[in-house]
Amino acid sequence: MPTPPPTRAPPREVLLTGAGVRLLVVIQPMVTRLGDDYPYLGLHEMVREFCAEAGIECLDLLSGFRGRNAEDLQLHATDQHSSHC
Repeated sequence: MPTPPPTRAPPREVLLTGAGVRLLVVIQPMVTRLGDDYPYLGLHEMVREFCAEAGIECLDLLSGFRGRNAEDLQLHATDQHSSHC
């Protein structure tokens, strides 16, 4: 008996829209060197570009962190996750 062709998953738009779900990618900056020398800018650009090409809404939070003192935003000196600030 021949093997049936693989079934394709429905596109994400069909799955999400059908379920009433909005897809939004949020880019949270690493809390380190938030000035002009921010080391992960290229990664932010890659994610934004991917989302734009895929038609996915993307929100990059970097502009809200720019120029802030990274140490004021960290939970602990050895933990770069942002605090509630």
